[in-house]
Amino acid sequence: MRICHGTGSPDDPSGSVVIEPSETGVVNGHLVYNAAGALEPEEGHEGDIIPPFEYVNPKTKETVTYPGLNWPAGEATWENNCVAPAPTTTTTPPTTTTTPPTTTTPTTTTPTTTTPTPPATTSTRRLRRAPRR
Repeated sequence: MRICHGTGSPDDPSGSVVIEPSETGVVNGHLVYNAAGALEPEEGHEGDIIPPFEYVNPKTKETVTYPGLNWPAGEATWENNCVAPAPTTTTTPPTTTTTPPTTTTPTTTTPTTTTPTPPATTSTRRLRRAPRR
């Protein structure tokens, strides 16, 4: 199986190399059983990236699934032959919203002209009739 073995180099503390031990080699060379009987990284191997795998527990003779070490956090590095991939950046283009201009039609009001009407007059004089001819 392929794992990323942390080099622990002072020049590159996060660096690792590809190695391909057997499952038994991973269990015996990179992991140790703790007091509860579970596997944990052996001292100096905390930076290894080990994918999940099945192995036979030598004490119980049962097939057990190991969940992985630094997994899934280190999966991209493991997939990239134990070289941390360059960080990806996403650039979102600016969004422009165009609103069409609104036009207002001017309203023209025609002025109203009022012509005063003279008051009606009444006369108390009697009109005469013209003589008949």
